[in-house]
Amino acid sequence: MTVLNRTLRQKLPSKATVLQQPGLRHLAHLFGDARLWSLNRRSVSRGLAIGLFWTFVPIPLQTIPAALTCLVIRGHLPIAALIVWISNPLTWFPLYGAAYLFGAWVLGQPIPDLSTVDLAWMKEQLVTLWLGCMILACLFSALGYLLGHALWQLRVLRQWEQRRAMRKHGTGTGTKPH
Repeated sequence: MTVLNRTLRQKLPSKATVLQQPGLRHLAHLFGDARLWSLNRRSVSRGLAIGLFWTFVPIPLQTIPAALTCLVIRGHLPIAALIVWISNPLTWFPLYGAAYLFGAWVLGQPIPDLSTVDLAWMKEQLVTLWLGCMILACLFSALGYLLGHALWQLRVLRQWEQRRAMRKHGTGTGTKPH
């Protein structure tokens, strides 16, 4: 087992720990699927993509749709749930402010003077906000998926190189060269 796998297994909650929570016991038959908890290139990349997508969707309780999406496309559930927490009260303004500005740019709308912003204006800007959020959600989700695949592949290549070097030095038993 690699250092990354050991670290992730130590830091992320286990399937049993999560499914024993009082509110989740009745959902154990859904979330008990081993594919939602196994650490492999595809599930981790999917979990990362799912978490990043739902991070940019401006709704409350984003972990719930992220978990349901993991059920459908077999993403790594703990990683998706963890990534969703990038969006929290401390990061809402930068995340959704950037999404709004991006949506305004796409629609060719002028940037408002913040001193004139009120609740009525905010209601009028929901389409702009949602457009920006959806575009950024798709973009970051795709980038997260590709990054997850690339980093996993890089890790595998490094492991192969280490094994090759150990065999070259005659230490095929897994010990370090002398």
